[in-house]
Amino acid sequence: MSKGKKFDYNIVLIGFMGAGKSTVADYLRTIYDMDIVEMDQVIADREGMSILLVTHDSRVASRCNRVFFMEDGKITGEYILGKYEDAKKYDRETELNKWLEIHGW
Repeated sequence: MSKGKKFDYNIVLIGFMGAGKSTVADYLRTIYDMDIVEMDQVIADREGMSILLVTHDSRVASRCNRVFFMEDGKITGEYILGKYEDAKKYDRETELNKWLEIHGW
């Protein structure tokens, strides 16, 4: 397939967090001009509920709307990133990492 040609079918990437799904999705989007749908966000929006995610990976956390920092079992900080936009993901990662550094992470 040439760059920019659309698929007439969907591709689903399944794997554990940190397995590289987002990296592969970004690659496919670049090569084949594909749209990416984050199913966690679709489900949360559709059901009107939040998804609780526990992680030590700031890259994963940067995709969340809100991040809580915990120390010794207590919430010691909250950072509100707002709704995720893929076009701003690197800015979000940088912003969150600066905030985490302030909290000693």
